[in-house]
Amino acid sequence: YLLGDAGIGLATLREETPYDPLLGRGSGAGMIFGNTGGVTEAAMRTAYRLLNGENPPKTLYEPRPVRGLDTVRQATIDLGKIKLKAAIVHGIAGAIPLLDAIQKGDAAFDFVEVMACPGGCIGGGGQPRSSLPETQRKAQRLNALYKRDLQDELRLSHENPDVKAIYDAFLGRPLGERSQQMLHVAKE
Repeated sequence: YLLGDAGIGLATLREETPYDPLLGRGSGAGMIFGNTGGVTEAAMRTAYRLLNGENPPKTLYEPRPVRGLDTVRQATIDLGKIKLKAAIVHGIAGAIPLLDAIQKGDAAFDFVEVMACPGGCIGGGGQPRSSLPETQRKAQRLNALYKRDLQDELRLSHENPDVKAIYDAFLGRPLGERSQQMLHVAKE
């Protein structure tokens, strides 16, 4: 119906054209979003660039304290001009005590990543079933995402041509007025 309503007859189309990418080009940084700690790691890569005007050193590509399957992890990440204190947690049961401690003033972080599924999306309900034990299954998925990140020639979100195009055409600049309004949560 949609094509007919638009006056497009598939039988009359003759010129072949390449498909538009449905979701755009990904990056290694985007790939690791699938596990808890991956969002933090990817964000730190770009934060380093924004703070220092250059891409991060290789040590920031594999921040060990951010990685793993522990329910709650804490890390201080050296971003050159600042040291950022981050908390990474997965599972709502793990998030509640961390968030309570932050609200009470017993803990302070510059960046908090919370993923509802154990291990992040790699432990979510949409994952294929397997006869492997749950921890082994998650570890394999986590390792596969980091392996893909290592193999990707594009490992930084801010270098992704599709992300750049969105900023150029619509958002303006990172941390600019429109990107802040559209992409950031306002502090109360």
